[in-house]
Amino acid sequence: MSSCRNGNTRKKHVNRLNRIKGQIQAINKMIEEDRPCEEILRLVAAAKGAIGSFGLAILEEHMQGCVTEATQDRENHQDKIHEAMALFAKFSN
Repeated sequence: MSSCRNGNTRKKHVNRLNRIKGQIQAINKMIEEDRPCEEILRLVAAAKGAIGSFGLAILEEHMQGCVTEATQDRENHQDKIHEAMALFAKFSN
């Protein structure tokens, strides 16, 4: 299965993931430095929010592009809707 994203979108996603990776690395460093729990938890919350926002962006891209295109195939229309709903349910848990 190929993606629906173009080079510009792909670059934005990679940049976003690199920022998240930086947050995770900072958390690791904070643990190694025995920093206070409150500081660590603040950064964990920020990283969690960033990864959730990233996931929503990918889900939106998938729904707007890939699923829209796939549902135009009348033979597999219902299958694609069910697949999209299952993906949405998995992401939202």
